[in-house]
Amino acid sequence: MKRFISGMLALSMIFGGGAMLPEGVMTDSLSIVASAKTLSGKVDDTINWSYDGKGKLTLSGTDYLAGTDDNCELFKKVKAEDITELVIEDGIKGIANGNFLMTLVNVNKISVADSVTDMYFNPFYNTKWFKNAKKKNDLVVLDGILLDGSNAKGDVIVPDGVRMIGNDAFNAGVTANDYSSVDHDREGKYISEYTFVYFNKDIKSVKLPGSVKIIGNRAFCCCTNLKKINIPDSIEEIGENAFTETPLINNSDKQQYIGKWLIGIDFYTKDLKIKDGTVGIADYAAGLPSEYFDPSSRWTTKLESVTIPDSVKYIGANAFNRSQDLKSITIPKGVVKIGDSAFESCTTIKKVTVPSNVKEIGDWAFANCKSLTSVKLNEGLERIGTAAFKIDDSLKSITIPASVKHVGIRALGCSYESDSRVRVKNDDDSWEWEYKEGRGEYLVDGFTIYCYSDSAAHKYAKANKINYKLIERTSVKNAKVTLSKTSYVYSGKAKKPGVTVKVGKTKLTKGTDYTVTYKNNKAVGKATVTIKGKGAYNGTINKTFKIIPKTSAVKKLTSPKTKQIKATVKKVSGVTGYQIKVSTSKKFTKKTTRTVYSKSASKLIKKLKAGKKYYVKVRSYKTVKGTKYFSKFSKVKTVKTR
Repeated sequence: MKRFISGMLALSMIFGGGAMLPEGVMTDSLSIVASAKTLSGKVDDTINWSYDGKGKLTLSGTDYLAGTDDNCELFKKVKAEDITELVIEDGIKGIANGNFLMTLVNVNKISVADSVTDMYFNPFYNTKWFKNAKKKNDLVVLDGILLDGSNAKGDVIVPDGVRMIGNDAFNAGVTANDYSSVDHDREGKYISEYTFVYFNKDIKSVKLPGSVKIIGNRAFCCCTNLKKINIPDSIEEIGENAFTETPLINNSDKQQYIGKWLIGIDFYTKDLKIKDGTVGIADYAAGLPSEYFDPSSRWTTKLESVTIPDSVKYIGANAFNRSQDLKSITIPKGVVKIGDSAFESCTTIKKVTVPSNVKEIGDWAFANCKSLTSVKLNEGLERIGTAAFKIDDSLKSITIPASVKHVGIRALGCSYESDSRVRVKNDDDSWEWEYKEGRGEYLVDGFTIYCYSDSAAHKYAKANKINYKLIERTSVKNAKVTLSKTSYVYSGKAKKPGVTVKVGKTKLTKGTDYTVTYKNNKAVGKATVTIKGKGAYNGTINKTFKIIPKTSAVKKLTSPKTKQIKATVKKVSGVTGYQIKVSTSKKFTKKTTRTVYSKSASKLIKKLKAGKKYYVKVRSYKTVKGTKYFSKFSKVKTVKTR
């Protein structure tokens, strides 16, 4: 699913032996008694921890719970076995390596925020909470995450409210780094260099609720009798090998689909045309598989051209990574998310335009696209992930929309080069490894960020000492503003007409370019709409509309005496009075019409012409700050005077 930087120290290393007792702890040969002193610190640059002294460990931050640095003091102050409750707060995106949680064996209460959308297998496997939950349930669910369904059988119905099917949820996957952990007496196979999974033959069908957004890596891998599954419209991501070794996929097909998702393609595909109606491209669907290794060739797919239909909304992680012969790509307007490493190492792409509907560009999404010279980002984009445009020399500048709220580490204009192995072609056309000494972290020569003052990109540029130039915001003060309606009938509810804003020929986007607020928009009178510039725009402009009273009606007309009409009208609550028009012309011409006012629902109109047919209509009104606001006129009724 997400990319985790290799070489990052796993948090598990800090759980190792030699943990010290916290301050304030007294011990004798029989017992250990700890004071309830709150302790806190940093796990790494983005993750914080706090311990309440009573067993509760809280993790907070804004990124992946993936690793630590040498300064982390957590388990020099807190013993892992003393922790009985774990809280992962909102803001943490995922758990990159769950090995460190494996030592929290006494945890019997766990809380995970909705911001967590990725987990490296089940990180709570060794906790008391998980072991107790698995004894009671075939499907183990934690705060909307289905962690384990390996004991499920037959027709499986996933409960409503589940938002994510976790990595390896329905298989018994094991990490093959420890070769001894593989039980070769059970039927299974390696699906990559690192992962061995046992076959699950007990599941026949799966029904997913509309609440599910993510299907994790290898979630249903090797469920060899799984023949039916629904993919709800709510799905936004399908992980690598999610349905590998199931009857749902026919590996002989040139393109493999499940529902409206492209799951995989034939490895030797050169010209890929994704079928119309496809809404998502799964992780690694057309990219170089993570287990791919061929010592005799380049690390690249065979893709030379890709056509993505307008129906696609989600481009998954590593969807087209290492397609080194793919010279161009058009991202459709409907796409809302570009996954981690989606186009990483597509080394011949020269130009990229990211449409305005895209909200997020994932980590490493266009990293190492060495020929990329032009990148156009549009207002509406909110997040640029870590190393998203980690490109050494070809890209010299980029303009960042004001809508961007987050710019990840080394996303723009700066890079990091570690010691590495590179592929080198020999004279005989064979390939071999060559070791290269890295430069560490460095700035790209001559790179410039064009950005708006006090924006996320501006702060990023200053923090990383990258050259930047500020863009002047455009005022909406003289914009052309059109309201969907300029008059409403009072109903007791707030009125909010739609707003269209144009600056020159450019139609602005609500929420991205401007905000809208309403004032005095419930009672009869004049209401105000305030449009305030946002992002690339500033300034304000006001527009008004009317709220008028409800319409009255002519209930009864009589002529009690010669040259008189008595009009009785329908009462309207909250109005000041009624305007009544009487005319000898059904067209109510000025010369033939008389207008009278009444504060009651009955009015005697005198000094009319005898024996004449009169046309009568009425409207209510309310006086607000000296101005009369009239309702619409009622239907016309007639009466003949005596």
